[in-house]
Amino acid sequence: MTSTDFPRAYRLLTPKDYQPVFKQPDVKISTQHFLLLAKKNHLPHPRLGLAITKKKAQLAVVRNHIKRHIRNSFRTHKAQLNNYDIIFLLRKNINKENLATIPAEIQQCIEQLLAKQV
Repeated sequence: MTSTDFPRAYRLLTPKDYQPVFKQPDVKISTQHFLLLAKKNHLPHPRLGLAITKKKAQLAVVRNHIKRHIRNSFRTHKAQLNNYDIIFLLRKNINKENLATIPAEIQQCIEQLLAKQV
């Protein structure tokens, strides 16, 4: 398995996986469009969950674009993320016009998380 893979083991899949992160996150990072929640897990690797709702991004193409950038950023940084369960939430309505700022915001969230790790 290469470092750019994204197997099921690296994903938050069920509500049971998401619940502890939502209830008591160890780290909260906020940007203009995103809220990143992270909590240490008992596994030897990080896991990623996405909460990109239709209410905040009406077009499927926009939601898929955002999710693709988040997953790509996670894949490139997963070796440094230790054992965190990470959830990206879309906080603010977004449309095609402000998609250009998304990769930079995602990168900013990941870098802040890396800086807060111990």
